[in-house]
Amino acid sequence: QLVAVTGQAVVLGHPDHPREMEPAPVPAATATAVAAEVDVFRDTPVRYLGYTNELGESFKAFIGRRVYLGSYAVACVYCLGDATTRGWRAREEGRPPLEVFDTTTEALVWQGFASVALPGLVINRVVATYTHLATAAAPRFPALMARLPPQIQATVVGLACIPLIISPIDRAVDIAMAAVYRPVASAAFGNPNN
Repeated sequence: QLVAVTGQAVVLGHPDHPREMEPAPVPAATATAVAAEVDVFRDTPVRYLGYTNELGESFKAFIGRRVYLGSYAVACVYCLGDATTRGWRAREEGRPPLEVFDTTTEALVWQGFASVALPGLVINRVVATYTHLATAAAPRFPALMARLPPQIQATVVGLACIPLIISPIDRAVDIAMAAVYRPVASAAFGNPNN
């Protein structure tokens, strides 16, 4: 007897006469446990919503002010969603109100720095610095600047930097949170999350 898995179904039987069987249903408790392990805001493509402000910073020379500010609004809503979800989970687990508040606040502060403030600042400065340098170099490279103006070059550089800054900023915020936020929160909330 031959057993093969194809997609979601299991194929049993002789290679010349296979029988396809539907997979057994996953018990609800197991499905819930698996779903609980996946952090929608940090382990799925939803995480990319936190980087919309970096796109806004990269394309700032080409988009209107409303779109630019809208990119920050999307990133901020993402941060609020993550913080609210973490607080809600803590509440559902029956944690005391101060611990729920601490969990929510910690997520909001972490996301505010790691997803909005620091990446936005870094990309803003990279794009501004590159634009300044490319504009200053324009007289030396007129043919290049005619084909690829400094603003377009700066946008490409800004976009290219986004994947490079994510992990270092996340790690720096983790270290800063452990050194600054956690001691303050421990004193204020009585050490609930340590």
